[in-house]
Amino acid sequence: MDLPHAQPRDLSRLDPASPCVRGCLQVLERCETVLDALAAARVPGAIERIGPHVRHILDHFSCLFSGLGREYVDYDARARNPRLEREPVVMRQAIGATKQRLARLGQDGGATPVAVHLRVCSDAAVTMASTLDRELAFLSAHTVHHLSIMAQIARAHGIDVDPAIELAFSTADYRQQLRRGSA
Repeated sequence: MDLPHAQPRDLSRLDPASPCVRGCLQVLERCETVLDALAAARVPGAIERIGPHVRHILDHFSCLFSGLGREYVDYDARARNPRLEREPVVMRQAIGATKQRLARLGQDGGATPVAVHLRVCSDAAVTMASTLDRELAFLSAHTVHHLSIMAQIARAHGIDVDPAIELAFSTADYRQQLRRGSA
């Protein structure tokens, strides 16, 4: 099977009109909201439990960006920088840089073919065909999953976090339909 290879991208245009880019930007803003709540609460031990999730999220975005100009995206090649787990200032800087890179992806590259390399079980990794939009959708959903865990950890530490932070976009839409009586 011939797999598409990532094409070098023109990142000079600033156009976050792509729904998949917007979704990623929105979930990263939710991460910033969690960090705001942590900073306001100043609860010992909370950052040590939530920080690894922030680092993990950002590592996945970094893997996508690294893979766009290479043969494939490798989500297993995460940097695992411990500073991204422990230092809120470093987390915020990395989130800001990630949002800037996302905004530069623009609208026209969503169908861009990419190949993704990923360990799928204990004894095998696969390389499969995908698109940039599909990978952005994955990163958005993956981030929401970790936001849910982060929100639960925050609440366990007595930190008030908006319940909407942890909802998938489809769940938020469904709940809104229920409130309107149209579900």
